[in-house]
Amino acid sequence: MEQLKFIFIVLIIIFMGGCTTGKLYYIDNSGKRNLGCDVAFTGLPSVDKYAVEYALSLCAKSFIAKRADNIGIEILAS
Repeated sequence: MEQLKFIFIVLIIIFMGGCTTGKLYYIDNSGKRNLGCDVAFTGLPSVDKYAVEYALSLCAKSFIAKRADNIGIEILAS
């Protein structure tokens, strides 16, 4: 029973560590760097990267469509 508890705790720690994040910044006309999108995905580590990239790409498309007239378009991904 003690081994099962240990395995369960180890699995929880592994899944908690499997969080992937991404941020998308833009530079406005005055040269100030602003956060446009912030994405976090917790789940299967093998698909986290792709889920975050997809979410950031959708966010960037939406962001540009809404604000393209108001800002100088220079997108920085990190």
